[in-house]
Amino acid sequence: MIGTPVGHGSSAHDVVVGDLSAALDRIVALADGQMLSLVTDDRVLALHGATLAPIALQPPILIAKGEAAKDWATLAAITNGLARRNVRRGTPILALGGGSV
Repeated sequence: MIGTPVGHGSSAHDVVVGDLSAALDRIVALADGQMLSLVTDDRVLALHGATLAPIALQPPILIAKGEAAKDWATLAAITNGLARRNVRRGTPILALGGGSV
């Protein structure tokens, strides 16, 4: 597992790359008792959804796989999904998947 801090202005977050089982304790700690919004695709959800169910809000925010997800409509869908969940600045979000996510 590789953790990389990413900063923007006065805020920062971690991007963690690696095996989910190795990162799960860290994800649970970052959640700090909150249920997290999950952004992923259907393939990754099928593989890891059961593992994440105890800490992820349902339903997850699903996006298309691959290049099809890299458009403004997908960004709007993610933003709208987060707004429906009342996600505020500073709230952790679990984005699990490849380059599109």
